[in-house]
Amino acid sequence: MGILSIFFYYYLILFSIIGYGNISSKLLNRSLSLGEIGFYGLALLILISYITNFIIPHNYIHNSILILIGVISACFYLTKPNLDKNLFFITLSVFAILFVGILLFKNHDDFFYYHFPYTLSLVEQKKIIGLGHLEHGFRTPSSIFYLNSLFYLPLAKLSLINLGAIYYMGFSNIFFLEKIFFYLKEKKTNILLFL
Repeated sequence: MGILSIFFYYYLILFSIIGYGNISSKLLNRSLSLGEIGFYGLALLILISYITNFIIPHNYIHNSILILIGVISACFYLTKPNLDKNLFFITLSVFAILFVGILLFKNHDDFFYYHFPYTLSLVEQKKIIGLGHLEHGFRTPSSIFYLNSLFYLPLAKLSLINLGAIYYMGFSNIFFLEKIFFYLKEKKTNILLFL
C-alpha cells in the first residue's frame, strides 16, 4: 500500500472520528470544542467496537460502514456556520505533522506479542470469551485494541491497525492548543500556558 493511500485513509478515519464526536455532542446535547469532539468521537467508537464485536467480526464491511457513517456526520459538522476555520486548519496541520510520525515510529515492543494478535482476533472473529487461557496478553483487553480493530479497511488491510494512539495524541494536542489560544485571547494567566 502506498503512502498516498495511507494518507487518504488516515484523514478519512480522522473525519470519521470528528463525525462520531459530532454524534456524541448531539446525544449529550452539549457544545464541545474540536479537541473534545475528538475525544468523544474516540470514546463512542470504542463503545461501538465493544458492543458490535459480540455480534460481528470487525471485517471490511463492518468497518467501512462504520467509517462512512462517521464521515457523513463529519460533513454535517463541517458545514456548521460557527465552525472555527482557523482551528480546523490547525487540526489538519497537527495531524499532517503526526502523519510523519506514523511513517517513522517503531511499534511498541509488545506489539507483535499481544497487541497485534489481539487486534487481529477482533478483526477475524466475533469475541471469544476465555482467550486469556491461551496467552497472557489476551487476559487484559484494552480499549485501544478495540479502536485499532476498526481501522482494518479495504486496500489498507493490516497497515493501519496501530493508529489509535496517534489519534489520541493528535486530539490531546488540539485540546491543549484550544486552551492556550483561549487564555492568550482572554489575556488570562494559567499554569496550562506554561505547560
